[in-house]
Amino acid sequence: MSNAAKHRKRAAEFEQRKQIDRAIASYVKAIEESEAAGEEIDVALYNKVGDLALRQGRVPDAITYFECAVEHYATSGLFNNAIALCNKILRNAPGRVNVHFTLGRISARKGLRGDAARNFLEYATRMQQEGRVEEGIRALAEILDIMPELNDVRAMVEALAARSGVALPRRRSPLRADRVPTPESTPALREQKSQDLIFLDIDYG
Repeated sequence: MSNAAKHRKRAAEFEQRKQIDRAIASYVKAIEESEAAGEEIDVALYNKVGDLALRQGRVPDAITYFECAVEHYATSGLFNNAIALCNKILRNAPGRVNVHFTLGRISARKGLRGDAARNFLEYATRMQQEGRVEEGIRALAEILDIMPELNDVRAMVEALAARSGVALPRRRSPLRADRVPTPESTPALREQKSQDLIFLDIDYG
């Protein structure tokens, strides 16, 4: 039995005895041992740790592990699992705005254009409300990558970009199946102080 398996077995025993802190520690150790040994990590362990942390009211810790699981599921092409976990995160931490960006990318890869656009729009709106106009524009550009026929949206985005002095990103090639970029995994964008906000009413079909 591998070290990771031993820690996992021990964690399950702690969980049965309602020793949640020790169960979490052992599950985390199982993840770390798998990483150290170069073994494939059982993604369910991230979800398990997140659920146990939620039971203790440790929402930030739970969200961290759920997001790790989302990344692994998306990388493996398990989009339904990733989407379900993103929604779980938003139920427990509705202020986790970056999850809308991640959901947009995953939905786009799954071919759910309406869901992708809705999540990018939600992310863009919140970014602009915070004065982070360039990040908002970046998300709106994602909508146009998915639905280039939305000429009215393109005109709004171009007008906002011109007022804000922001260069629109080039249109990207189709999303790769091996990675879901998130706001945290890309170079930091400079914050804009413009108060120009746009709120779009899009028919997603």
